[in-house]
Amino acid sequence: MPQTKQHNAQANAQICGRPHLGRTARIGPEAFASLRLKDSPMHRHTVLFNLKDELSEAEKKRVIDSMQTLRTISTVKGYMLEKNKLPAGDKAPYEWLLVADFANDDDRQTYEKDAHHVKVIKGDFVPAVKNYIISDVNF
Repeated sequence: MPQTKQHNAQANAQICGRPHLGRTARIGPEAFASLRLKDSPMHRHTVLFNLKDELSEAEKKRVIDSMQTLRTISTVKGYMLEKNKLPAGDKAPYEWLLVADFANDDDRQTYEKDAHHVKVIKGDFVPAVKNYIISDVNF
């Protein structure tokens, strides 16, 4: 049975959890490039991690709440810390995702050395984390 655009959009909406609005927004490479800063590439810091299994739910909440405060550091332009919606498994081995955006590499380095960042990472994150991976990119 051939699938229509409407059927595909509805199936995609079920997978993505977003309603189908009857149209698709597309952005070309020129428009996409214009979203970046002209003089300096943005910097994105991404951390995927799992908290230790032996932590209580209250301890896990305390750590996540502490990490949420990192968004208040002045060089942070965008910040997201969310739990993975996919069930844990081979294809989704990390429970948590942190994404922090900065205007440039220098702002990322300032964030890294910020006293509040050091306190949260050394005092809350490192003692509570089971495993993690980090990626830093300019875009």
